[in-house]
Amino acid sequence: MKYKKKLLLLVIIHLLTVLCSCGNSEAQITQETEISEPQSYIDLASAVIIRSDYASDAIVKTAVELLGAFNEQFGGNVKITNDDDMMYGADAEGAVRVLVGDTKLSPDGSDATYYSSAMEALGDSDHIIMIFEDNTIVLAGKTESATKRAAKAFAGEYLSGGEKLMSNTPFSRTGEKPQPASDDFSDFVPTLRFIAATDIHIKDQDTVEKERLLDMFRYSYAYADSQEYKSIDAVVFSGDVTDHGTAKQLTRFRNAVESSIREETQFICSMGNHEFFNGSQSIFERVIQQDADQHNIINGFHFITISPEGAGANDYSSKYDWVREELDKAIADNPEAPIFVFQHHHIRDTVYVSEEWYTDQLDEIFKDYPNIVNFSGHSHGAINNPRSIYQDKYTLLGAGTLSYFEMNSGMSYGTVPPRAGLAAQFFIIEADENNRVRILPFNILTGNFFTRQTEGKPEEQLIWYLTAPSDPDTFVYTRERWTDSAPPYFDDNAVITAKVTANGSRVSITFPQARDDDCVYSYKLELKGKGYSFSYSVFSEYYFEPMPETISISATGIKEGNTYTATITAYDCYGIPCENPLVYEFTA
Repeated sequence: MKYKKKLLLLVIIHLLTVLCSCGNSEAQITQETEISEPQSYIDLASAVIIRSDYASDAIVKTAVELLGAFNEQFGGNVKITNDDDMMYGADAEGAVRVLVGDTKLSPDGSDATYYSSAMEALGDSDHIIMIFEDNTIVLAGKTESATKRAAKAFAGEYLSGGEKLMSNTPFSRTGEKPQPASDDFSDFVPTLRFIAATDIHIKDQDTVEKERLLDMFRYSYAYADSQEYKSIDAVVFSGDVTDHGTAKQLTRFRNAVESSIREETQFICSMGNHEFFNGSQSIFERVIQQDADQHNIINGFHFITISPEGAGANDYSSKYDWVREELDKAIADNPEAPIFVFQHHHIRDTVYVSEEWYTDQLDEIFKDYPNIVNFSGHSHGAINNPRSIYQDKYTLLGAGTLSYFEMNSGMSYGTVPPRAGLAAQFFIIEADENNRVRILPFNILTGNFFTRQTEGKPEEQLIWYLTAPSDPDTFVYTRERWTDSAPPYFDDNAVITAKVTANGSRVSITFPQARDDDCVYSYKLELKGKGYSFSYSVFSEYYFEPMPETISISATGIKEGNTYTATITAYDCYGIPCENPLVYEFTA
């Protein structure tokens, strides 16, 4: 062992010599490292230190994948191990060094210095990528999953393209292409503002939906009046504005809009499937006094609305030629500007609930126009779900409802959750002269904009930013989020409580909400005992603000005197489970 340690020390000295020869040979790394001139490009004869609070097989696997990227592109001869005596066994030429966990420190302590410097710079960030003056690259995170995302971000974005990397700079907090922060829009001044709403479901009598519609206008104009740019330039509805499409219901809808709308605001409306229940396109156009399909230009921005037709009111195929012609006109007018497109049905397998409520049409046209910012309804999914915005070839949003929620299947009580009628959501959208777009989800029931979950940080407004809607390379709300998202987690002090009824046949399981950097979506209870097994899944009720602090699930059929184990697993909106489920044992 003494011989091995002596050999190890020689390898370390040789490796550090190689490292220093790659950057500034006089640079000294201390905990007070100063930021020098950035390295123009990474010299791959350098060290990668992947550090985490945990030394697990998962983080080692991520390190191996990262090193594989080095090998593939630069022909490195790299080894990795958790054994102290083999940690520095990489070929010195082009070597890449990987450390895993807090205990794997080099004998001279330099790795501890790197790590402490990285953690100091980390601050409130989720993870950080740093390059020191000797070309050492440090990927550090507050948790194992955060460090894994840093490694993936580095390997997937910064390693492959030869991009310039600044010293001691955090490059990504999310593991996906970095979402533009609000301060990137600090000079943002709208030249366009409009409302996007859908699925109002006005009925024959005055109902809560009408009141919510009136409140939508009231809150929107109050917001606009408080801003530097004070106009609401348009309100656009994506169908199902009535429950059955009768002339009476359409008239009630139009009267409600006209009683609230200001002269500055253009009223645009398309049809949904409910407009065909006891109505038709001719009745709609006569009462609403608009064409079912339109192309409007407002403040230089193009708006295209498309209504369905056919026996099932879900056929758009006859509109294909017209849609393409209008999109081509918009592109010819300004190839960089967003094109706002509206239809009732979601495009399949895009935004939240589009796996179950969708159309298979239109995408074959839309995919050729990255400028499209598409709004749809039909499903009644919650708009504050992060999956309600999606980008692939173009941008899509699910615009919610003012009537009732209906979600994806998978919960034990079905797709319509308890208190589903507490649904009143819409978007305010703004664009500026540089074609940047801000999307602001609004909750009528609270009279305010939605906030986002930020893992214990102060609440901040939920805003989605489109820096260049015509350029897919800038898209951040992609399917990569499904694999790059950090798992939800329960606080260390979170506990389950079980309240058993007097006869011992029924139990109520109560637990606190988990946390997530995006959205805690649902929970699964598994209750097991002798001859007994029960499973039940529920939404977290993230679509309500404020969210309830606790969730309760009842189970029946237990027997007095028997012992049971309850396990609660939290899931985020991408289906990723927590790594620390709550477990509680009790006797009925």
